[in-house]
Amino acid sequence: MENNQFYQKEFSHNNYSELKDLNIHNSQENDTWIYQEKIPKSEGHNCNLKSSINPHQRAISSLNFSPNGLFIASSSADKTAKIFTVSDLKEIQCLSGHEKGLSHISWSPDSRYVCTSSDDQTVKIWEVETGQELREFDYQSIVFSSNFNPRGNLLISTTYDTYVHISDVRAKLPLQKFPGHSTPVTHGCFSHDNSIFATSSFEGLIRIWETRTGTCLRSINNSLSPKDPERPCTFVKFTPNSRYVLSSNLDSRVLLTDIYTGKSKKTYQGHINYRFCVGSDFLFTFKNMDFVISGSEDGSVVLWELQSKQMVAVLKQHQESVIDVSGHPTLPIFGSCSHSPENSIKLWELN
Repeated sequence: MENNQFYQKEFSHNNYSELKDLNIHNSQENDTWIYQEKIPKSEGHNCNLKSSINPHQRAISSLNFSPNGLFIASSSADKTAKIFTVSDLKEIQCLSGHEKGLSHISWSPDSRYVCTSSDDQTVKIWEVETGQELREFDYQSIVFSSNFNPRGNLLISTTYDTYVHISDVRAKLPLQKFPGHSTPVTHGCFSHDNSIFATSSFEGLIRIWETRTGTCLRSINNSLSPKDPERPCTFVKFTPNSRYVLSSNLDSRVLLTDIYTGKSKKTYQGHINYRFCVGSDFLFTFKNMDFVISGSEDGSVVLWELQSKQMVAVLKQHQESVIDVSGHPTLPIFGSCSHSPENSIKLWELN
């Protein structure tokens, strides 16, 4: 089942209610937060295309900036991963060794390593400087995603056979394997303090787990009502304070959800996402403002103000579905990548 990340299903489009202002950066008990300065008007934001390349032979499945902000990495259905400099998108490494297409690529916290997830049922860890393969984990099922924990010593991997895997990177040992969901597990990530992790699945659930014990602490269902059909959740990511998770869903909604109450606080709409596992991300550090970005199946990249949910940009430079996006860790720059036959990576700057 190569290129499994392009899962196809249709759902209805609905509205959802949420609160206005959230504190996503600081750890506080109160989940509401009002900015002291007025939020600028949406029309004040302009996005410029900085650079564009077509580095892969097949669809690009994921895109991620390095934590140090110097590099950006891509994975592709052409069985390779590539690493580029952010300044000019110059290719510095081509990582080849998987036998089937790649679903995901992610960085270690120190930006020295990347891990790649593949339909060949393995996860590989690579040294960025040399391009050398250092580790391989065989999970005996198609791997959707793998992510390091904040300390860089553990890896969470999610697989098609409904399992979640926690592995020790340095010892090359799997520590835990447990059935995380009743359907394929699409994504997994650790909180910023390493105490919990989150997973998402085709059944539409987000689950929050305790890292130390592997105990499920909460299951979150983002369906609008119990009678709604399954709405696969394809991506999940913690906010900086780990109080909320951002998720992409195959009903053209990106949600910001409180992990303690299980309630969606913000809903971002205006993009198209019914067929593919399209990624979303945060973009911080622009005049004390926060943004949410997402790809879209009409070839657009969509940008919203996080707090107001106002759509501030719809960028239509891609010719094919935009499969993933990534926000730069410190600069008002974000990247996007597309499906075949375009297979492009574009870098954008928010002015």
